[in-house]
Amino acid sequence: MSRLSEFNAIMRILFNTKKVFGVSLKKVAKGQPARIEFVNHSQKFLKSLDSIHMSYSYAKCGMGTKKDKRGNTVISSQDTRFVVVSGGGATYDFQIKANDSTKFSGLKYEPTASGASAARLGKATIELVIDQMKGYGLSFDKSKDAYPKTAEDFLAQQSDIKQMIKNLVTAGVDIAAKNEDEAYDNLLFSMNTQPHVANSKLQQITWLDQILSLGKTERDEFATDMIFIAKKEGTRYGPFAKIF
Repeated sequence: MSRLSEFNAIMRILFNTKKVFGVSLKKVAKGQPARIEFVNHSQKFLKSLDSIHMSYSYAKCGMGTKKDKRGNTVISSQDTRFVVVSGGGATYDFQIKANDSTKFSGLKYEPTASGASAARLGKATIELVIDQMKGYGLSFDKSKDAYPKTAEDFLAQQSDIKQMIKNLVTAGVDIAAKNEDEAYDNLLFSMNTQPHVANSKLQQITWLDQILSLGKTERDEFATDMIFIAKKEGTRYGPFAKIF
């Protein structure tokens, strides 16, 4: 048993004897009574996670253009949506975007559950998302510096960028543009006007291209892993009461 597993086992004992009682507070949906749910508090709960299987549903990675409030032409969407569904009918919509929308930064992965649009589940820990990808033979560089920050660097990677966008189109991703050529041109324009936005979009494209390169079974398994990471459920996490 690892040191983390030993620690979590001790925390479960303390939790169930009410000596240490961790609480996670989430925003309660308007007009709805607050609910409480115990998480990771027993072996029965942890074992029940083995029977939960979710599926990747669809993704959106807008690379069209629109006018902002000042009348400037900008990329139609600064984020990517990665949507996961469960057999029970729940939908989890991951918003993948820059940590900081005003400057160069890495990505964050934050889902919203259907029926609770005002309640986020919590960000999926970046390091764990990347570690999970490694388990599927994928290698994703989370550093903003690994992606073009100038039009010159962007043009130097034209072939690779267009191929990734084409892969997304082939996989059924809504890119809000006619084809990879138009999407590329829009990103190049953005690289000259809002380079931090184009840089973030390239991170999103690269991440999504890698995930969608997986076969359906592995893609669905990864989607399930993403939900558990965001909900902080599983053996790597300690027990807590979630109020939502």
